[in-house]
Amino acid sequence: MLTFLLRPYFCRRCKTSDSNMDKNVIGAKAIYLMEVLVADGNLLTREGIKSIIAKHYPDFSIVSAGDVDEMIEKLAYHQIKLVIFDPDSLDLNSNREFKQLKKLHAEGNFLAISENLNQDFVMSIVKQGVPSFVTKECSEEEIVEAVDATLDGNKFFCNKVLDQVIERNTPEEYSCDPTMLTNREIEIITLICSGLKTKQIAEQLILSVHTINTHRKNILAKLNLSSPAELVKYAYATSLVKA
Repeated sequence: MLTFLLRPYFCRRCKTSDSNMDKNVIGAKAIYLMEVLVADGNLLTREGIKSIIAKHYPDFSIVSAGDVDEMIEKLAYHQIKLVIFDPDSLDLNSNREFKQLKKLHAEGNFLAISENLNQDFVMSIVKQGVPSFVTKECSEEEIVEAVDATLDGNKFFCNKVLDQVIERNTPEEYSCDPTMLTNREIEIITLICSGLKTKQIAEQLILSVHTINTHRKNILAKLNLSSPAELVKYAYATSLVKA
């Protein structure tokens, strides 16, 4: 049986998919690609991010946008599963524009990648409901980790962004909602409790020291803890790690 890679077609006038497309492919199996939108005002940056996504996710279909209007157009006519964007280079800072983007992308899988680390800017993006934020200085490995976490419905902040978020929020302001830890975070907590240092954990998981440090900060922020010692006590007290 022949296999074709088909992207769902959406009519720009009626915004409905062409359901007859599959019927016209006789003896073929249709495979729908996951579509990712990469939006950045800088062409070189946009192409660089697209290259990373294409390298690590060969089954993804990538569309791009260079401004907010183009983002809105792509979200309206494509079934986007993940939006990777730089709100600073796109000059995206109004509540109205964010509401429109979130309405078009109800799944909410937004990953911001920006070099603007001004605390007010970072917090304004986080407060808009953007779950993941890394900088353009992050390694390729960390960007991939951020993509995976965001697609899984988790939050991911790199070290520099997380520093801004933690500094602005006092422990009293953290939510009391149940904390969701990823499998990777639980794995790292287990290794910390076993006595391994950051470098040893990085070597065992074949990750960079920088990535492990990012995970450690994310874990402490999620659990509202201030030190590795508190983390170990928490892990044993809650049976997250068996004694």
